Amino acid sequence: MHNGTKRTVSADGGSITERIPVYVMAGGHSSRFGSDKLRAPLDGETALGHVLRAVVPWSSGTVVVADRAGRYDDLGAPTLGDLEPHLGPAGGLLTALEHATAPWILAVSGDMPVLRGPWMRALLDARAPGVSAVAFFGERWQPLPVLLHRNARDALRARVGAGERALWRLLDHVGATTVTLPEDWPERSGINTTEDLAFFEARLAQELP
Repeated sequence: MHNGTKRTVSADGGSITERIPVYVMAGGHSSRFGSDKLRAPLDGETALGHVLRAVVPWSSGTVVVADRAGRYDDLGAPTLGDLEPHLGPAGGLLTALEHATAPWILAVSGDMPVLRGPWMRALLDARAPGVSAVAFFGERWQPLPVLLHRNARDALRARVGAGERALWRLLDHVGATTVTLPEDWPERSGINTTEDLAFFEARLAQELP
């Protein structure tokens, strides 16, 4: 269940009329993968490289957030270190909101190499006065990608400070707007194992022109 939702918007319409800051969450430890999954080779580049390239059309500037500063600078984007360690993706979002100066940011996962323009258009078009977060919702929240307004920062900081780490609960807490999960959303939500890597390798191969 989710609470306080403003409205629900289909993920098949709208157009990108602006560029916004993009923050790539890359602070995981890749424990199930066995090595740094974001540096794993995928279709001729790294997994993180796919994400960095995918966000170019709607990014006014892309920053990676990881467990230490500079970790992925060599892959083409400046890397911030988490302001507070060991908080997981919730800490990454707080770091991004503290760093950002624009009203809205887009946060994406560094291990989700398939990102589509129509998905991002749907999130952007769901913004409205009083909305502080926008994310996809199917049977449950898909917490990343997520649009966050700077006015969500204090509420998120308070909840994380109280011990909350689950992104879906944080989205509930700020009354995030839901966008219907796209029909072409991948069966796997990201790269956590070598099997996931093989899945996305096949998915990307199918999408070649």
